[in-house]
Amino acid sequence: MRPGVSAFFEFGRAGRGFAPTLGAAFVWVPASDTSIEGTNNVARFGYFGGRGTLCPVSWSPAERLELAPCVGADFGRLSASTDYPEPDGERAVFWGKGFLQARIRWNFWDGFFGETFGSGGVPFYYDRFAVTRSGNQETQVFAVPDVAADLGIGVGAYFP
Repeated sequence: MRPGVSAFFEFGRAGRGFAPTLGAAFVWVPASDTSIEGTNNVARFGYFGGRGTLCPVSWSPAERLELAPCVGADFGRLSASTDYPEPDGERAVFWGKGFLQARIRWNFWDGFFGETFGSGGVPFYYDRFAVTRSGNQETQVFAVPDVAADLGIGVGAYFP
């Protein structure tokens, strides 16, 4: 699990019940090192992409609290490189997933809110990143998982 940075914009209707919102976000996970199993070497992975969400309804169990179920999709580029067994230029693969998301928003001041969300989904495309060691033995370093999940927190502001 790696932390990432995201900026988002959301357009929609505030309120209870039928209050559809459409969101768009940019997501960036900086490249970081991962150990290659069975060696003393590392591979570097990074990700950037976009996210779209649709939250058709919302529910407010308290005056300042809002809950919303959402559907969405991620599309982006997963990049990987290694110096083992020889320096290897960065390779990139498409990555995307469809997901279901639960969002909790707390309106703490007029026009400002804190938010947390959790989502789980299934990738659209499966790929893997491997290195070839001596004797043509291939070692898998990373494979796109069968199921992907994420968790986020943030703050935002409403604009009229």
